[in-house]
Amino acid sequence: MSRVWMVAAPAAVCAAFFGLTSLHSRGRAAPERIVITGSSTIAPLVSEMARRFEHRHPDLRIDVQAGGSSRGLADTRQGLAQIGMVSRDPLAHEEALQWHPLARDGVCLIVHRDNPIDGLSDEQVRGIYTGRLTRWDEVGGERAPITAVTKAVPRSKYLNPTSA
Repeated sequence: MSRVWMVAAPAAVCAAFFGLTSLHSRGRAAPERIVITGSSTIAPLVSEMARRFEHRHPDLRIDVQAGGSSRGLADTRQGLAQIGMVSRDPLAHEEALQWHPLARDGVCLIVHRDNPIDGLSDEQVRGIYTGRLTRWDEVGGERAPITAVTKAVPRSKYLNPTSA
C-alpha cells in the first residue's frame, strides 16, 4: 500500500483541517477561503471532509479541485492552492514542501466469480496493466481476453507511476 498526502508550501499561510479548528477555538480569524487541488484519488474524501468542516464553520469556504497529483504540487508551489493532494510518495526534489500523510490507499483486483484464477503475482498484474498480458490463458486461466478496467488516466502513468 502507498500513502496519500496533503502538502503545503512552507511559506504559504496555510491551515490544514487539523489546524483550522485550533484557529477558531483561539478566537483568531481563519482564512475565508482555502483552495485544495490535486489527486483525483483523494478528492472525494477531502470534499466530504471539507463539506463537514464548512457545516461546522459557516464563515469558511473550502474549494476542492481534482486534476492530478502534479497539479496539486504545482498549484501549491505557485500559491494558487494552500493545500495540495498527492497520491504518491514525495520525490527528492519535492521534500521542501511540508508533507502530511492523510491515509493509506490500497489496490484491489476483482475478477468474476466464474473466473478460475486463484491469484495473480505482482508481475502478472503489472503485465496486465502495461498491456504485455492480454489473455487469461497467459496467467493460467481459460482462453479469453482480459478486460482491465481502471480510472481514466493516460497509459504512460501506468508505465511511470512517479509522474502521477
